[in-house]
Amino acid sequence: MIVNNQVVGAVAVTGGFGVVVRELRDESNVDWLMLWDRSYIQNRYPALAETVANNSNYDSRYIVGHTEWFAAEFVEHLQAMSFPALDAEQTLVMLHDNAIYINLPAYDEMGQVLGRNIFKLPADELSAMIAQQTNKLF
Repeated sequence: MIVNNQVVGAVAVTGGFGVVVRELRDESNVDWLMLWDRSYIQNRYPALAETVANNSNYDSRYIVGHTEWFAAEFVEHLQAMSFPALDAEQTLVMLHDNAIYINLPAYDEMGQVLGRNIFKLPADELSAMIAQQTNKLF
């Protein structure tokens, strides 16, 4: 992840995204959805555009990154609450119904925004983690 032109984090994935999505959900109760900007895919990777042509639409701009990796129930949940996909470098952190939603840009290997990463974390678990760390400090 790049913030203010500085690398602040990176993810190395082995075993495929599907495994990461399932482990986040099963072990941490975290939902994750990656959205791809339809025009980015068409312009940058035209062959891939044909492959993902039948992926579910999130909205008029974005499609779901993979038909099997990301849970349709989470996509439907976000759509039902009219969760905004946002554009470019925009980010959003929101508390809703005891859950924290984080919407971050997804970058390609050149640092260009190719879509969005949306996460849902239980707010009570995050509050417990913060309290635990605070207790360690004092």
